[in-house]
Amino acid sequence: MKTKSEQKTLTLTFTDEKGKKVNYSMQRPKANLDKAAVDDAAGKVLEAKVFATTEGDLTSFAASQVVTRKVEVFE
Repeated sequence: MKTKSEQKTLTLTFTDEKGKKVNYSMQRPKANLDKAAVDDAAGKVLEAKVFATTEGDLTSFAASQVVTRKVEVFE
């Protein structure tokens, strides 16, 4: 098998005013991200009220993860 492509996605999970979890995903995140940098950026998103849901503003940052999708081709 040969690796054809590999794609990373950063997913940030927030909670809205009603306690519902909301995910925002970004493709091709900066390399070598660490927890401190992600937590800082998520805090700024909350502070600036960049996103809102039909249930209201986001109230807290719940989690983050980087998902790597790798496609391998049979030759």
